[in-house]
Amino acid sequence: MSNIHIKRAVSNIKDKTSIYTPIVEAIVNSIQAIKSKEEANGLITVTLNRNTQLELDGTQSGDRRIEEIQVRDNGIGFNEENQESFDTLYSDLKINEGGKGFGRLTYLKYFDHVWINSVYQRKDGTYWSFDFKMGDEKHFITKEASYPVKNINTGSITRLSGLKKKSAINQTAKTIARNLVELLLPYFITKEYSCPTIILMEEDESERITLNEYLLSEEAVIKEIPLIESEFSLQGTEVAEKFKLRLFKIFSPGSKVSKISLVADKREVETAFLHRYIPEFEDEFFEPSNNPESPGRNYIVKAYVFGKYLDDNVSIERGGFNFRKDRDENSELYSEICQTDIEREAAKLANTAFSGEVASRLDRKKAIIQEYVEKQAPWYRETLKEVDLNEFSMHPKPEEMEAILHKEQFKTEKKLRAQVKSILDKEEPSDQNDETASALAKNISEKSKSELIHYVALRKYLLDLLARKLEYRDDGKHHTEGAVHDIIFPRKKDTDNIPYEGHNLWILDERLSFTNYVSSDTPFNGGNTDRGDVIVYGHRIAMRGENITTNPITIFEFKRPGRDDFTDPSSTEDPIAQIVRYANRLRDKRFKTPPGRPMEVNENTPFYGYVVCDFTPKVEEWLEREKSFTPMPDRKGWFSYLPSPKIYIEVLSWDKVLNDAILRNKIFFHKLGI
Repeated sequence: MSNIHIKRAVSNIKDKTSIYTPIVEAIVNSIQAIKSKEEANGLITVTLNRNTQLELDGTQSGDRRIEEIQVRDNGIGFNEENQESFDTLYSDLKINEGGKGFGRLTYLKYFDHVWINSVYQRKDGTYWSFDFKMGDEKHFITKEASYPVKNINTGSITRLSGLKKKSAINQTAKTIARNLVELLLPYFITKEYSCPTIILMEEDESERITLNEYLLSEEAVIKEIPLIESEFSLQGTEVAEKFKLRLFKIFSPGSKVSKISLVADKREVETAFLHRYIPEFEDEFFEPSNNPESPGRNYIVKAYVFGKYLDDNVSIERGGFNFRKDRDENSELYSEICQTDIEREAAKLANTAFSGEVASRLDRKKAIIQEYVEKQAPWYRETLKEVDLNEFSMHPKPEEMEAILHKEQFKTEKKLRAQVKSILDKEEPSDQNDETASALAKNISEKSKSELIHYVALRKYLLDLLARKLEYRDDGKHHTEGAVHDIIFPRKKDTDNIPYEGHNLWILDERLSFTNYVSSDTPFNGGNTDRGDVIVYGHRIAMRGENITTNPITIFEFKRPGRDDFTDPSSTEDPIAQIVRYANRLRDKRFKTPPGRPMEVNENTPFYGYVVCDFTPKVEEWLEREKSFTPMPDRKGWFSYLPSPKIYIEVLSWDKVLNDAILRNKIFFHKLGI
């Protein structure tokens, strides 16, 4: 044969293979060798040779990693035909059995050394031994030796040794046996086919496990689940492809979860989590015992899918398939069957087989989601009626529920907008349009209710947060002015760089929910010029968009809860004086809005000022004796009209601001049960 670069061929093997891939490859080669010989009592023995190094004190080392794996069979052996095939890349000798002529390269991906010793019968009837090492440079067969023998028992021994560092395996024989059974299960379950006996054993024979028995006894580790419906079809590019499903319980699964396994030529190729399609398969299942002394066993489910389409499209490494994994955005234009199509249909059949248990789990999940919506997110009540519960994991967390419900709500909004546009684009009205419009109006009404619920619930949360910020911190001190300021309106921001929904000025006054321009703690003309805590250029909604002189200007000043030193005669932070100063400068047209727009102000422009602080005796005395303000009936606020700058000012306590906001919204909170 022509020379090949074996190392490069090995390096190109896809990463989806595992340490079990070469072991399974060796076992399958033995199965095929036994079939070729037509041996009725086929036997394959897999021997684990472990590290037997002793410690300095003569005791056995705790390191029990596997150093060599031997696969022995009583098959046809490496006759001349098999020798030529082994030394030919992409050999077609076993093509009718699904052979790709490539699998032996996986030996060298995980092992440094591969030795094969074989006895076969020549065409002249004599028996010969053929021993060789698998090469890693240009030829597959190196260091070969061929000689006649008297032994008439044909067969082969494949020795895989020198496990590469990242491929170290130190699992118990039972664990390795279970993994091999799952990977080779199609050989054990294929009808009208008798799999050779496969035995896994430790070199010292301390353990000896017959893999075939995993499915035979009443207490078998693997049991098949009878299916009423086990076949499905998918339309391909030209014809409908048929698939068959076989379902199994895998008992005492450890950390494993239920999976779908796609099989090609009796070998597991691709797996997918069943709970990707049916979330209720995420947890283990339980089978009670008929024996009162036994509590029963946990198990997972494995769904094996067979079909000619899979056999015809398996990759040469058997690590995947030569068709699409999933559909892309243009999938409706692409008719080839993809992997997720097959997995989804298999999951549906598995779901049918476990309909009772799945329904029970689905009810529990639905209760979790409903409780979340009722208690934490009532604005999603209508959305919950439409969302597919399979979108949620079996044990959904709040952040997952929020993300899925929000996504579903957005999809509904997008669909409504498209439907409205479609109606508006119709040139002529019709009865059908009227009916569609009526249905849309109902949907929009329900959507509006959900948004209102969300908005009101958000208000409740913000008022609770403000109440907490007005309390003492853990260190016994009040929170800073900025902590409460940012709840009402983020500092260093204005309505040119945040949306109107981004502030919570409604806490102070509902009329401030809509404004033409708001500046929060930003210099009027940049740099170190004066700044107000919150300055609002407000107006009625009907006059939105107009910068006119009758548009009132509202100025707020916030003081840290518990603070009253601004009342001292020497203080430069007198909030009333600050508001008056800002108003006079604004009236004098000394400032522009941040984008540089002229500020339309004249002597008749209404000005309102608000100071929010805590009312200590010192503050109340200052307001009454020095500022000559008038108390409100509840004495939680004071007011005055200053004729000189023509400004009306109120001084409000933090408690009044909070309590008034709660009272204004209390009826809505009550109706929502929050």
